[in-house]
Amino acid sequence: MRPPEAVTVTSCLLQVILVSGSSESSDRRRQERHLQVLGDVVSGPARRMSLALHLDSSLPADLRQAVLSVEAVRRTPHLALNLSLSHEPHSSSSFSSPMLHVVLWFTPSSDLLQSLWLYWKPHNLLLFSMGSSLGTDELQNEVLNSIEKLTLIGDLSADENRGFDALGVFTVRPFSSSGVQLLGPWERESFNSWEALFPDRFPSFEGYTFHIASRIVDEPFFYLSASDPLKGDGVSEEMVQSLSTKLNFTYTTTTDSIDSNWGALINGSWDGLLGMIERREKNFTINILWITYDRNKAFDMSASFHTDGYGAFLPQPAPLPLWTSLVRPLGSTVWFAVLVSLLAAIFVTKLQEDVVASRSGIYRRRGLARVWLELYRGLANQSAPTLPRTPWQRMFVAVWLFCCLVITGAYTCNLVGIFTRPAYPSRLRSLQDLIDSDFRLAIVDSSNIMLTTMKKSRDPLYVSLREKTDIFPTEEECLQAMAEDTHAYLDSIPYAILVIESVLKERGWYMVGQKLVPSSGSWFFPKRTAWKYKFDEGMQQLLDAGLVRHWIQVKNAELTEGGGDGRRRRDYGRDGPAPPLSLRHLQGLFYILGFAWVASGAVLLGELLAQRYVHFSASARPSL
Repeated sequence: MRPPEAVTVTSCLLQVILVSGSSESSDRRRQERHLQVLGDVVSGPARRMSLALHLDSSLPADLRQAVLSVEAVRRTPHLALNLSLSHEPHSSSSFSSPMLHVVLWFTPSSDLLQSLWLYWKPHNLLLFSMGSSLGTDELQNEVLNSIEKLTLIGDLSADENRGFDALGVFTVRPFSSSGVQLLGPWERESFNSWEALFPDRFPSFEGYTFHIASRIVDEPFFYLSASDPLKGDGVSEEMVQSLSTKLNFTYTTTTDSIDSNWGALINGSWDGLLGMIERREKNFTINILWITYDRNKAFDMSASFHTDGYGAFLPQPAPLPLWTSLVRPLGSTVWFAVLVSLLAAIFVTKLQEDVVASRSGIYRRRGLARVWLELYRGLANQSAPTLPRTPWQRMFVAVWLFCCLVITGAYTCNLVGIFTRPAYPSRLRSLQDLIDSDFRLAIVDSSNIMLTTMKKSRDPLYVSLREKTDIFPTEEECLQAMAEDTHAYLDSIPYAILVIESVLKERGWYMVGQKLVPSSGSWFFPKRTAWKYKFDEGMQQLLDAGLVRHWIQVKNAELTEGGGDGRRRRDYGRDGPAPPLSLRHLQGLFYILGFAWVASGAVLLGELLAQRYVHFSASARPSL
C-alpha cells in the first residue's frame, strides 16, 4: 500500500499533464483559427493587394512556416520580413498593385511600431495578434495617426460571451473621443469587402481646429478682406470655408510667414510657408503654391485646382502720335510706289501730248503743273473734266483711274481702322525678343519657384533670363521699375495681373511670349498626412461643380474696378472693344483737310500769278 504522500504527488502530476495537454491543444486550435482568418482576409477583402508580412521575431519557427504556407498567402505576391528594431527596408517598386502591410506578433510593442513606421511608412496596415494579448492600446500610438487605413484583429476569449477562439476586429478614429472601437467579431460574411474591414478613419474631424500657414498677399486666392481687416478673403478662403462645413472643423490662419517667403529649399531645409509645414508648426497651407520636383518629394499636395505659370509683363508702349494717321494707312513701300507711278504717269501723259501736238500742229500743249493736277484728281477721288482726243490716250487714262480707285479704296479703309483703333509701336512678341531688347527683368525676392528654376536650370533660355534679372526686395519697387520702362515684371500670372492693374491702369500692359514654369497649384500638407484624401475628395467636388472657377471670376471682378470690365479682361493686354470716336481721333482728318486747303490755296495763288503774268506779257507786247 502506497503512502498518502505518494498518492498526492501522483495526482498532482496527472493534473499538470492533463492541463498542459489541454493548454497545448487550445493553443493549437487558436493558432489554426488565426491562420484561417488570415487566409480569409487575404483571399477576401485584400484579394487585390500585394502583401508585406512583418513577422515578429518571437514567433516560433513552425508558426512562421505555417503563416507562409497558408494557401491564400502563397497565391498572393508578398514579401516576408522580420519585424525587429533594426530591419532594413526592401524595395516594393516591383509590385504593381497597392500593398497591405500585415504585422503578425505575439506581444504588441510600441517600439516595433516605431521601427515599422521609420522604415516603411505604410498607407494600409493590419495588426494581427497571434497570442492572447490583444494590444488594442497600441492603436492609440501617435505614430499610427499617419496611417490612412488601420485595423487590428485579435483574441476575444476574455469576453465571457465569446468562444475561446473568437477574434475581434478593432480600429481607432484619431479625431474621435470614443477611443478604440470594436467593429465586431470576425465573420467572413461581415468583413468580405475592403471598406468593411478598413472603414474610413476620418468621417469627420469632430470640430478639430486646424492651424493654417498662409500669406495674405495672394490675390485672388488669399488676401485681406475689405469688409473685415482681421479676416482673409479670396478663392482659397471660400474653399476652406466650404470644406470646414462639410468635414466639421475650424481653422486659424496667419497673415504672413516668419520670413515673408513662400518656400524654397535652402541648405537642406525649407523656408517660408513650407518651412512651417515641414517643422509641423502648421497643418497645411491654403495659398496657391506651384508643384515642383523638390516640393513633391518633401510634401503631400492636394488635388490641383488651378493651372498657370509665370509671365513677363511690360507696359503698353505709348500710342503713336495721332497726326501720323495721315500717312499710316499705307506703308512706306506703297507710298514710294504711288509716287513713282504718279511721276511715270505725268511723264507718259506729257509725252503723249507732245506726240499728238507734233502730228496735228494745232493741239495746245499743257505744262507739267497742269498735267500733274489732272492726274492727281484720280488720287483725290475726283473725275477728269475732259477726256483726251485719241483712243490710246483714253485707254491710258482708264488704266490710271483704275489704279487710283484701288489706292484710294485701300487708303480710306485703313484710315477708318486707324480712327477706331489706337496704334502702338511694335511690341515684344517672344521671350527671345525680351532677351535681345534693352529691358531687364524685375522679380521679388520671395523664394518662389521662378527664382529657383532660373538658378538651377541649364536651359539656354532660363540662363539668358537669369543674366538679365534684377531682384528687388518689394513688389512696389518692381512695379516702379516696370512703369519707368526699364524692366519687365516677372511674377505669377494670376497675381501679377491684379497688382499691375493698380499701377498701370490707364496706360495698359501686355504679357511677353509664353508662360514660364507652367505648373499646377495646390495646397501643401506634411508628408504622409493620412487625412489629406478627405480634402482631395472635397476639393474635387468643388471643381466638378464649377465653384472654383466661379469664385476665381467673382474675386477677380471684385478686385478689378468697374466690375471686372477693365483692361484685365483683355486677355493679358490685348486690345479690347473699339473705343468711341472723339476729336483727338480725328486729328489726321483735320490734317488732311488742312493740307487740302493749303494745296488749294497754293494752286489758286499759282493761277492768279500765272494769269497776271500772261496779262502783263500781253500788255507789254508792242502793238503793230
